[in-house]
Amino acid sequence: MAFDISSVDGTMMVSIAARDEHIVFELPAQLTVVAPRLAELGQHFYDSFRVAPENVPALATEIDLLRTAYLRQRGEVVAREKKVHARDPAVRARMIEGLLAADPTLGKLLELAALCQRAAALGEELLCEGD
Repeated sequence: MAFDISSVDGTMMVSIAARDEHIVFELPAQLTVVAPRLAELGQHFYDSFRVAPENVPALATEIDLLRTAYLRQRGEVVAREKKVHARDPAVRARMIEGLLAADPTLGKLLELAALCQRAAALGEELLCEGD
């Protein structure tokens, strides 16, 4: 089972598989991120529908807020686990980002952000297909 979100022209697509469903259903609440557009995706997860162009910028913002909150939360955990003690905040952030580069949740959030930002910049809708 998967939920696919794609650009109108089909050049970009993000597939949310069963292992990624927590991004839509659980992560916003866990990180206390208010994300009503993302919640709407969850309500229609098994349907086929379109996200109207006027709603795409808000969805892009929500995903970016979620990505930032996730990066902060996971970054703190990784910094403790890997004993990251850099004093310079920029150096510390780069080290943590490097350690999180292979994180599948962060990767999926980055894919979603890129898709939504592109559609928002072009004023396009998003196509959603659940199964």
